[in-house]
Amino acid sequence: MRKGTATWPFRRVYLQRPHKTSSIPIGKILVEMLPPGSPLRLHCQIKFTYEGKVEIGRVDGIVPEKWKNSDHAPPMLYVVQGLA
Repeated sequence: MRKGTATWPFRRVYLQRPHKTSSIPIGKILVEMLPPGSPLRLHCQIKFTYEGKVEIGRVDGIVPEKWKNSDHAPPMLYVVQGLA
């Protein structure tokens, strides 16, 4: 998480809805960890806004897989499982 903020700016996010077999690219979004202040990790819960609606989701993948939590968001791809 960036110092002084509760959100991460993600550039490439893919959203997969429950009961769907594929994901859709949703572009750049801000993600808040749940509970606030918790580290970004695989299967953690997040809060984000998509198409004007606040949603809760689960991180299904972080690319690169060997990324370690730091002051910088992962450099490549983020996959989010929507729980809408």
